[in-house]
Amino acid sequence: MEEGYIFFVGFMGAGKTSVAKKVAAKMGLPFQDSDQELEKRHAMTVNQIFDEKGESFFRGQETLFLESLDRNSSGIVSVGGGLPCFNNNMDQMKSLGIVVYLKHPVGQLVNRLIHAKKTRPLIREKSEQELKEYIAEMMRVRSPFYEQAHLIVSGNEIHPGKIVELIRTYTR
Repeated sequence: MEEGYIFFVGFMGAGKTSVAKKVAAKMGLPFQDSDQELEKRHAMTVNQIFDEKGESFFRGQETLFLESLDRNSSGIVSVGGGLPCFNNNMDQMKSLGIVVYLKHPVGQLVNRLIHAKKTRPLIREKSEQELKEYIAEMMRVRSPFYEQAHLIVSGNEIHPGKIVELIRTYTR
């Protein structure tokens, strides 16, 4: 792949950032995380941005982040779980490169998120049952966006080496 980005999408807790970093290292490409970039730009955590400026502001900033990417460059980008679902961002990502959806069942996401609630603004006050119901509902809402990805990787296929192989096959 000469130019273009590879975007990693999926629900919070899917492992987008950790997998994308490993894929970037294997492919020798620069890595960016949309949430980390927005935290740098605003000198605030995602939680603080949500609390002080609201979700609508945050979603607008995610779109501005995508618009700021150099169309003549390439790299690996991990995006926040909601980013693909707002402001035609999925279409924007698809125009800039390849979108990879890391897909997990609801129960697995609950297990991955139950101890990380404090750092996640949309789930920090939820009980385990509320978390399960929330994830199921959000997956129902967000899946139509995620499913538009060029590559959908789930279960045992979510391994950096396997994903690199899938990307290279897709771009041939």
